[in-house]
Amino acid sequence: MLEEARDENFMKRMGIAVEEDRVVVEKLDPAVPSKEALGEFIIPADDIIMHYRGQLIGWQKRGWRMDVEALHRNRGRVAYSIPSPARRANPGDWAVTPVPMLRG
Repeated sequence: MLEEARDENFMKRMGIAVEEDRVVVEKLDPAVPSKEALGEFIIPADDIIMHYRGQLIGWQKRGWRMDVEALHRNRGRVAYSIPSPARRANPGDWAVTPVPMLRG
């Protein structure tokens, strides 16, 4: 089914599948995956999910992953800024609190 004549039908079907997924994903609460992926059944089509989770782990090990739970707890009460390399070099020169980060 590699013929160009089949592309339009394939794209239409993929559009339907993506829309079905979008509707589900937009309603997820919490939107960020849990630390423990219990009860999941991962199939090869879920490789992108596993890749994303691997990226989250890597960012956290580097100290680059925001603590979303702390952000939600302080919503409307604390103004945060995103840390930058300049902030790491001169942490005392900034007036706005950096977002809380997960370490690990």
